[in-house]
Amino acid sequence: MTVSNLGLRVGDVRFVIDEVSRRKSAGEATFANADPGRLGMSGHSFGAQTTLAVTGQKSPTLGGQSGLDLRITAAIAFSPNARNKLRPERQFGDIRLPFFSITGTKDGSILGDGTQYQDRIVPYRNMPVGGKYLVVFDEGDHMVFGGHALGSKRGDTARDRAIQALVKAGTLAFWNAALKGDEAAETWLRAGGFAAQLGTRDRFESK
Repeated sequence: MTVSNLGLRVGDVRFVIDEVSRRKSAGEATFANADPGRLGMSGHSFGAQTTLAVTGQKSPTLGGQSGLDLRITAAIAFSPNARNKLRPERQFGDIRLPFFSITGTKDGSILGDGTQYQDRIVPYRNMPVGGKYLVVFDEGDHMVFGGHALGSKRGDTARDRAIQALVKAGTLAFWNAALKGDEAAETWLRAGGFAAQLGTRDRFESK
């Protein structure tokens, strides 16, 4: 993976959305329940960078612009980052859709670029208010959000499994709230239901 692939990935996302709409319109059975008007996008690591790009992050790789696709109506980024040289407020200030950022206190560099977990909070901090959520899991490393702990077998510790279960609960509530208009799910997220499930050293914020 290279930064130059970001533009290609943005194109891939657009192609997939085009195909969902086309195949839904064509009456293909596989897409019978698809709703092109309520599309969510999520990704981990470089997938998180792709998610940020198609939801409004500006990048020098894209000529200082974003790969914004307004057909995406909510998004989740696992291990997001602010690696490009533009000011954070310029990078993320146009991400207006509901957005859930997820990281952990051991979610540092995997490319030898000096990334710390605090860098992964920067996108959330610089997004405008409205439907934004952030969770930082104590002891969560980069790969636990991909289904396993870095350098070990999938879900091989109780903490790995606990984080993954909490991720499932929180993200399901987010999708239900953002894509289905589920008021109970949104209240659970915002009014402390999700936070009450977290460990004492985990952090959850919304704005």
